[in-house]
Amino acid sequence: NGNNLIRIGEEEMLEETNPLAIVLDNNPLPSPRSATGGGSLMVSSHSEVSVHRVKKEEVESKISAWQTAKITKINNRFKREDAIINGWEGEQVQKATSCMKKVERKLEEK
Repeated sequence: NGNNLIRIGEEEMLEETNPLAIVLDNNPLPSPRSATGGGSLMVSSHSEVSVHRVKKEEVESKISAWQTAKITKINNRFKREDAIINGWEGEQVQKATSCMKKVERKLEEK
């Protein structure tokens, strides 16, 4: 039965994709005060620090990508709105110009 679950993907752990999600640290760094031991503890501690640094950089990278995507989305929305406004403005100028030319023709006829 467990083999069937693996085959259909029920056992898979989904990776968190939200860069702002708060997740528990399964490998917390040991306190510097409690790290009184031999060289093997220092190697393990260095490895944990390196893993922690990589995870931190990964989260910072995801945050940066999220911010960039959000800013791009907002900028694109404002560009669309600006294009709509400029189109409307051009239309109004064209209407006013047409109206003014009509008035000028009427005045010239008199």
